[in-house]
Amino acid sequence: MCSALKLTQQCVDSPPADICGSSHNLATAWFPPKVGLVPMDAVEKRTEPWFRNLRLLLGFWLGQTFFLLAYGFIAGWASYLLGGTQGDIREVCDFFSLPLAWVNSRFEISQTISLPALLGIVFADWFFYAVTYTALTRIVQSRLRKPFTKLGISAIRPDDNDDCI
Repeated sequence: MCSALKLTQQCVDSPPADICGSSHNLATAWFPPKVGLVPMDAVEKRTEPWFRNLRLLLGFWLGQTFFLLAYGFIAGWASYLLGGTQGDIREVCDFFSLPLAWVNSRFEISQTISLPALLGIVFADWFFYAVTYTALTRIVQSRLRKPFTKLGISAIRPDDNDDCI
């Protein structure tokens, strides 16, 4: 085993200052970084971009729909139980009618609408919000993503034996 690899392994296992050099950073002394070599075959397979985007879209869509249904249920009943006016209750319903209510007034949530129709309107409305969130998330991620350098240090080459003893 190479002496540099032994030193690295000692630094990972126990990072005293006399083996790994002087450590002035308290955080790295208490929480040393874990360094290890991973074979190239063990690298995780990348998923297709369309599958990642679809998974993100469905996560946004279903997550926010169920969260906002619960929020609407609580806000509607709280408004009713606290003696809110019809205008307060109508305001909660109008919030869940957008953006489809802008296109057609049949998508407006009212007190006479059935539960399946209500759920269909809410799921359809929040689909448009989920598409917007997904697009914004991907745009921000593409701007923040930085290229990384992949080092080929997973194996010792036969011609590189001058460091080994």
